This record gives sequence, structure tokens and C-alpha cells, in this order.
Amino acid sequence: MFLFVGNGLLCIFSSLNDLITFTGVVLVAVCLLVAVSALVCWVRARRADPGARPPFRMPLWPVPPLVVVGELVVALTQQSTRDLLVVGVVCLIAVTGYVVARRPGRAACGRRQ
Repeated sequence: MFLFVGNGLLCIFSSLNDLITFTGVVLVAVCLLVAVSALVCWVRARRADPGARPPFRMPLWPVPPLVVVGELVVALTQQSTRDLLVVGVVCLIAVTGYVVARRPGRAACGRRQ
């Protein structure tokens, strides 16, 4: 829904090229966050119990997410500053919404428990 609204606004107020670029940069940012999340999960699991079996197995772990992070950082350095700022603002809004929704003492519907 979030991308639908954002892309709808871009269709109204900008060109098709801007829409395609914005969507591509958002997808790259999401993939980057997924790869970083996998690495953070792995590091936390290793610190919590170094001898435990990992929750998932992948050949050559942790090389694949490290390669993905490196490639996506290179891809993001090739984008225009304006596109990166727009995606940064979108990510900031998403994180703010997450923090507000996850405040302790709030029920799923927003009322206090």
C-alpha cells in the first residue's frame, strides 16, 4: 500500500522516469536491509550461544549476504542524490511508523492495554 501511494503521487507530480528510478532505488534499499538483517541475526545468534546450530544453513555462509551488501552499496552509489534523499525520507517515515506502532503498552488497535 505504501509503494502504491508513493508511486501514485510520483505519477501525478513527476515523470515516468522518476517513477521507475524511485521504485528501483526502493527495491535496492529493501534488498540491502534484508541482507544486513540476515547478518545481524547471525551475529546475534552467535553471541547468544556460540555452539548452537544456526536457524538456517546456507553454503559458504556468510559470504552471500556480504557479496549482496557490497554489490548493493555499489549500485546505490550510482544513483542521484535526489533519489537517495527521497528513499531516505521514505525509510525514515517507515521507521518512525514502526517505532510508534511498537511502543510498549499499546494494543494492536492502538488502545492502551
